[in-house]
Amino acid sequence: MALALPVRADEIRVASSILTISDSVEVAAPQSGVLRKLSIREGAKLSAGDPIAEIDAREQRLHVGVVREELAVARQESENDIRVRLAEKENKVAEAELGRATSVNAELPNTVSAKEIDRLRLAMERTELEIEHAGFERDLLTAKLKRIEADLALAQHRVERMRITAPIAGVVAEAPRGAGEWVDAGETVARLVRVDRLRAEGYVDVTDALGGLVGRPVTIEVRLPGGKVQSATGKVVFVSPEAEPVDAKVRFWAEIDNASLRLRPGLAASVVIHEAGAAPIAAKRAAPRETKP
Repeated sequence: MALALPVRADEIRVASSILTISDSVEVAAPQSGVLRKLSIREGAKLSAGDPIAEIDAREQRLHVGVVREELAVARQESENDIRVRLAEKENKVAEAELGRATSVNAELPNTVSAKEIDRLRLAMERTELEIEHAGFERDLLTAKLKRIEADLALAQHRVERMRITAPIAGVVAEAPRGAGEWVDAGETVARLVRVDRLRAEGYVDVTDALGGLVGRPVTIEVRLPGGKVQSATGKVVFVSPEAEPVDAKVRFWAEIDNASLRLRPGLAASVVIHEAGAAPIAAKRAAPRETKP
Protein backbone atom coordinates (compact mmCIF):
# COMPACT_ATOMS: atom_id res chain seq x y z
CA MET A 1 0.00 0.00 0.00
CA ALA A 2 1.55 3.34 -1.03
CA LEU A 3 1.01 6.41 1.08
CA ALA A 4 -1.00 9.26 -0.34
CA LEU A 5 0.64 11.54 2.22
CA PRO A 6 3.53 13.67 0.92
CA VAL A 7 6.98 12.54 2.01
CA ARG A 8 9.83 15.01 2.48
CA ALA A 9 13.48 14.15 1.96
CA ASP A 10 14.12 13.98 5.72
CA GLU A 11 11.26 11.53 6.25
CA ILE A 12 11.27 7.74 5.98
CA ARG A 13 8.59 5.89 4.07
CA VAL A 14 7.66 2.31 5.05
CA ALA A 15 5.41 0.89 2.36
CA SER A 16 4.01 -1.96 4.44
CA SER A 17 3.59 -2.64 8.13
CA ILE A 18 1.15 -4.65 10.22
CA LEU A 19 -1.06 -3.34 13.01
CA THR A 20 -0.82 -5.46 16.14
CA ILE A 21 -2.12 -5.32 19.70
CA SER A 22 -0.05 -3.08 21.96
CA ASP A 23 -1.13 -4.71 25.24
CA SER A 24 -2.64 -8.10 25.96
CA VAL A 25 -3.18 -9.29 29.52
CA GLU A 26 -4.29 -12.67 30.77
CA VAL A 27 -6.14 -11.94 34.01
CA ALA A 28 -5.55 -14.79 36.45
CA ALA A 29 -7.46 -15.92 39.52
CA PRO A 30 -5.46 -14.82 42.59
CA GLN A 31 -6.90 -17.63 44.73
CA SER A 32 -8.53 -21.00 44.17
CA GLY A 33 -12.28 -21.16 44.60
CA VAL A 34 -15.70 -21.07 42.97
CA LEU A 35 -16.52 -18.17 40.66
CA ARG A 36 -19.51 -16.73 42.47
CA LYS A 37 -20.03 -13.96 39.93
CA LEU A 38 -18.83 -13.19 36.40
CA SER A 39 -19.34 -9.55 35.37
CA ILE A 40 -18.06 -9.68 31.78
CA ARG A 41 -18.75 -11.19 28.40
CA GLU A 42 -16.55 -11.52 25.36
CA GLY A 43 -16.40 -8.27 23.41
CA ALA A 44 -17.18 -6.09 26.43
CA LYS A 45 -15.19 -2.87 26.76
CA LEU A 46 -13.63 -2.34 30.18
CA SER A 47 -11.84 0.49 31.92
CA ALA A 48 -8.96 -0.16 34.29
CA GLY A 49 -10.42 -1.23 37.64
CA ASP A 50 -13.75 -2.46 36.28
CA PRO A 51 -14.99 -5.70 37.91
CA ILE A 52 -14.36 -8.93 36.03
CA ALA A 53 -15.34 -11.67 38.46
CA GLU A 54 -15.63 -12.53 42.13
CA ILE A 55 -14.49 -15.73 43.80
CA ASP A 56 -16.59 -17.04 46.69
CA ALA A 57 -15.20 -15.22 49.75
CA ARG A 58 -17.60 -16.30 52.50
CA GLU A 59 -14.87 -18.00 54.51
CA GLN A 60 -12.61 -14.96 54.26
CA ARG A 61 -15.45 -12.63 55.32
CA LEU A 62 -16.17 -14.80 58.37
CA HIS A 63 -12.51 -14.54 59.31
CA VAL A 64 -12.71 -10.76 59.02
CA GLY A 65 -15.62 -10.80 61.49
CA VAL A 66 -13.64 -12.91 63.98
CA VAL A 67 -10.63 -10.61 63.78
CA ARG A 68 -12.86 -7.55 64.24
CA GLU A 69 -14.19 -9.03 67.50
CA GLU A 70 -10.64 -9.72 68.67
CA LEU A 71 -9.71 -6.16 67.79
CA ALA A 72 -12.62 -4.72 69.79
CA VAL A 73 -11.55 -6.69 72.89
CA ALA A 74 -7.90 -5.73 72.44
CA ARG A 75 -8.83 -2.06 72.05
CA GLN A 76 -10.81 -2.11 75.30
CA GLU A 77 -7.93 -3.80 77.11
CA SER A 78 -5.37 -1.31 75.79
CA GLU A 79 -7.54 1.66 76.80
CA ASN A 80 -8.08 0.28 80.34
CA ASP A 81 -5.60 2.00 82.68
CA ILE A 82 -7.13 0.80 85.98
CA ARG A 83 -4.06 -1.21 86.96
CA VAL A 84 -1.76 1.74 86.34
CA ARG A 85 -3.95 4.12 88.34
CA LEU A 86 -4.34 1.59 91.17
CA ALA A 87 -0.58 1.07 91.36
CA GLU A 88 -0.02 4.83 91.45
CA LYS A 89 -2.53 5.26 94.29
CA GLU A 90 -0.97 2.40 96.28
CA ASN A 91 2.41 4.03 95.76
CA LYS A 92 1.15 7.34 97.14
CA VAL A 93 -0.26 5.57 100.22
CA ALA A 94 2.96 3.64 100.81
CA GLU A 95 5.03 6.79 100.31
CA ALA A 96 2.83 8.69 102.80
CA GLU A 97 3.11 5.91 105.41
CA LEU A 98 6.88 5.86 105.07
CA GLY A 99 6.97 9.65 105.28
CA ARG A 100 4.91 9.70 108.47
CA ALA A 101 7.08 7.04 110.08
CA THR A 102 10.31 8.87 109.26
CA SER A 103 8.79 12.17 110.49
CA VAL A 104 7.83 10.59 113.82
CA ASN A 105 11.32 9.20 114.25
CA ALA A 106 12.76 12.59 113.43
CA GLU A 107 10.81 14.13 116.31
CA LEU A 108 10.90 11.13 118.64
CA PRO A 109 13.83 8.88 117.77
CA ASN A 110 13.24 5.12 117.78
CA THR A 111 9.44 5.50 118.06
CA VAL A 112 9.12 3.42 114.90
CA SER A 113 11.52 0.51 114.76
CA ALA A 114 14.11 0.19 112.02
CA LYS A 115 12.46 -3.06 110.97
CA GLU A 116 9.14 -1.27 110.45
CA ILE A 117 10.86 1.50 108.50
CA ASP A 118 12.44 -1.13 106.24
CA ARG A 119 9.06 -2.79 105.76
CA LEU A 120 7.42 0.50 104.82
CA ARG A 121 10.26 1.34 102.44
CA LEU A 122 9.97 -2.08 100.81
CA ALA A 123 6.21 -1.60 100.45
CA MET A 124 6.78 1.74 98.73
CA GLU A 125 9.42 0.30 96.40
CA ARG A 126 7.10 -2.61 95.61
CA THR A 127 4.38 -0.17 94.50
CA GLU A 128 6.92 1.62 92.29
CA LEU A 129 7.72 -1.69 90.62
CA GLU A 130 4.00 -2.39 90.26
CA ILE A 131 3.64 0.93 88.41
CA GLU A 132 6.42 -0.11 86.02
CA HIS A 133 4.89 -3.57 85.59
CA ALA A 134 1.43 -2.10 84.90
CA GLY A 135 2.98 0.21 82.30
CA PHE A 136 4.83 -2.73 80.74
CA GLU A 137 1.60 -4.74 80.51
CA ARG A 138 -0.14 -1.79 78.91
CA ASP A 139 2.65 -1.53 76.34
CA LEU A 140 2.18 -5.22 75.59
CA LEU A 141 -1.55 -4.66 75.11
CA THR A 142 -0.79 -1.76 72.74
CA ALA A 143 1.55 -4.00 70.73
CA LYS A 144 -1.13 -6.71 70.69
CA LEU A 145 -3.64 -4.14 69.42
CA LYS A 146 -1.34 -3.15 66.56
CA ARG A 147 -0.79 -6.80 65.64
CA ILE A 148 -4.53 -7.48 65.51
CA GLU A 149 -5.03 -4.32 63.45
CA ALA A 150 -2.47 -5.73 61.00
CA ASP A 151 -4.29 -9.08 61.06
CA LEU A 152 -7.54 -7.29 60.21
CA ALA A 153 -5.91 -5.43 57.32
CA LEU A 154 -4.54 -8.74 56.01
CA ALA A 155 -7.93 -10.44 56.36
CA GLN A 156 -9.65 -7.58 54.51
CA HIS A 157 -6.98 -7.74 51.81
CA ARG A 158 -7.73 -11.44 51.33
CA VAL A 159 -11.39 -10.59 50.83
CA GLU A 160 -10.46 -7.89 48.30
CA ARG A 161 -8.24 -10.35 46.43
CA MET A 162 -11.29 -12.46 45.71
CA ARG A 163 -12.58 -9.58 43.56
CA ILE A 164 -10.91 -9.69 40.15
CA THR A 165 -10.68 -6.35 38.33
CA ALA A 166 -9.33 -5.22 34.97
CA PRO A 167 -5.64 -4.23 35.19
CA ILE A 168 -5.86 -2.24 31.94
CA ALA A 169 -8.51 -0.65 29.77
CA GLY A 170 -9.38 -2.93 26.90
CA VAL A 171 -11.76 -5.35 25.25
CA VAL A 172 -12.52 -8.83 26.58
CA ALA A 173 -11.08 -11.17 23.97
CA GLU A 174 -11.66 -14.38 25.92
CA ALA A 175 -13.67 -15.38 29.00
CA PRO A 176 -13.02 -19.11 29.33
CA ARG A 177 -14.72 -19.56 32.71
CA GLY A 178 -18.31 -19.08 33.82
CA ALA A 179 -20.09 -18.37 37.08
CA GLY A 180 -20.28 -21.42 39.33
CA GLU A 181 -17.11 -23.01 37.95
CA TRP A 182 -14.07 -23.84 40.05
CA VAL A 183 -10.85 -22.00 39.22
CA ASP A 184 -7.35 -22.67 40.48
CA ALA A 185 -5.00 -19.93 41.59
CA GLY A 186 -3.19 -18.59 38.52
CA GLU A 187 -5.78 -19.90 36.07
CA THR A 188 -6.88 -17.45 33.36
CA VAL A 189 -10.31 -15.95 33.96
CA ALA A 190 -10.23 -13.44 31.10
CA ARG A 191 -7.93 -12.12 28.40
CA LEU A 192 -8.00 -8.40 27.74
CA VAL A 193 -6.58 -6.64 24.72
CA ARG A 194 -6.03 -2.93 24.42
CA VAL A 195 -7.31 -1.57 21.13
CA ASP A 196 -7.33 2.19 21.76
CA ARG A 197 -3.59 2.08 21.18
CA LEU A 198 -2.05 -0.21 18.54
CA ARG A 199 1.38 -1.01 17.22
CA ALA A 200 2.47 -0.55 13.64
CA GLU A 201 5.27 -3.09 13.13
CA GLY A 202 7.53 -2.93 10.12
CA TYR A 203 11.11 -2.80 8.83
CA VAL A 204 13.46 0.02 7.86
CA ASP A 205 16.89 0.02 6.23
CA VAL A 206 19.76 -0.37 8.66
CA THR A 207 21.09 3.04 7.61
CA ASP A 208 17.77 4.65 8.58
CA ALA A 209 17.77 2.81 11.91
CA LEU A 210 21.11 4.37 12.81
CA GLY A 211 19.53 7.82 12.72
CA GLY A 212 17.83 7.51 16.10
CA LEU A 213 14.21 6.76 15.28
CA VAL A 214 12.84 6.28 18.80
CA GLY A 215 10.52 9.12 19.73
CA ARG A 216 10.03 10.38 16.17
CA PRO A 217 6.41 11.06 15.14
CA VAL A 218 4.73 8.88 12.55
CA THR A 219 1.65 8.98 10.38
CA ILE A 220 0.03 5.82 9.06
CA GLU A 221 -2.62 5.10 6.47
CA VAL A 222 -4.80 2.00 6.45
CA ARG A 223 -7.19 0.90 3.73
CA LEU A 224 -10.35 -0.24 5.46
CA PRO A 225 -12.84 -2.74 4.06
CA GLY A 226 -14.93 -0.93 1.48
CA GLY A 227 -12.02 1.13 0.19
CA LYS A 228 -11.95 3.95 2.72
CA VAL A 229 -8.54 5.10 3.91
CA GLN A 230 -8.05 5.92 7.57
CA SER A 231 -5.01 7.82 8.80
CA ALA A 232 -3.69 7.99 12.34
CA THR A 233 -0.67 9.31 14.19
CA GLY A 234 1.77 8.04 16.79
CA LYS A 235 5.47 7.75 17.54
CA VAL A 236 8.29 5.23 17.25
CA VAL A 237 8.89 3.47 20.57
CA PHE A 238 11.21 0.61 19.62
CA VAL A 239 13.97 -0.12 17.12
CA SER A 240 15.59 -3.54 17.21
CA PRO A 241 19.33 -3.60 17.93
CA GLU A 242 19.66 -6.44 15.39
CA ALA A 243 19.47 -6.36 11.60
CA GLU A 244 18.06 -9.18 9.48
CA PRO A 245 21.02 -11.03 7.91
CA VAL A 246 19.31 -11.51 4.54
CA ASP A 247 18.26 -7.98 3.60
CA ALA A 248 19.88 -5.78 6.31
CA LYS A 249 16.47 -4.59 7.45
CA VAL A 250 15.77 -3.58 11.06
CA ARG A 251 12.47 -4.21 12.80
CA PHE A 252 10.71 -1.30 14.51
CA TRP A 253 7.33 -0.50 15.89
CA ALA A 254 5.38 2.65 16.57
CA GLU A 255 2.55 3.20 19.03
CA ILE A 256 -0.54 4.44 17.20
CA ASP A 257 -3.42 6.37 18.74
CA ASN A 258 -6.64 4.49 17.98
CA ALA A 259 -9.05 6.33 20.28
CA SER A 260 -11.63 6.29 17.48
CA LEU A 261 -11.42 2.45 17.45
CA ARG A 262 -11.65 2.48 13.64
CA LEU A 263 -8.45 0.48 13.20
CA ARG A 264 -8.11 -3.20 13.98
CA PRO A 265 -5.13 -5.46 14.65
CA GLY A 266 -4.12 -7.45 11.58
CA LEU A 267 -4.68 -4.66 9.05
CA ALA A 268 -1.83 -3.55 6.78
CA ALA A 269 -0.63 0.04 7.06
CA SER A 270 1.81 2.30 5.28
CA VAL A 271 3.97 4.48 7.53
CA VAL A 272 5.80 7.78 7.26
CA ILE A 273 8.38 8.41 9.99
CA HIS A 274 8.73 12.17 10.32
CA GLU A 275 11.76 14.15 11.38
CA ALA A 276 12.18 14.49 15.15
CA GLY A 277 10.14 17.42 16.45
CA ALA A 278 7.95 17.59 13.36
CA ALA A 279 4.19 17.58 13.81
CA PRO A 280 2.63 14.53 12.15
CA ILE A 281 -0.27 15.01 9.80
CA ALA A 282 -3.49 14.85 11.81
CA ALA A 283 -5.46 11.64 11.65
CA LYS A 284 -8.40 11.87 9.31
CA ARG A 285 -10.96 9.75 7.58
CA ALA A 286 -10.52 10.07 3.84
CA ALA A 287 -13.07 9.42 1.13
CA PRO A 288 -12.85 6.16 -0.85
CA ARG A 289 -10.01 6.26 -3.34
CA GLU A 290 -7.47 4.05 -5.01
CA THR A 291 -3.83 3.99 -3.90
CA LYS A 292 -0.96 2.66 -5.93
CA PRO A 293 0.71 -0.47 -4.58
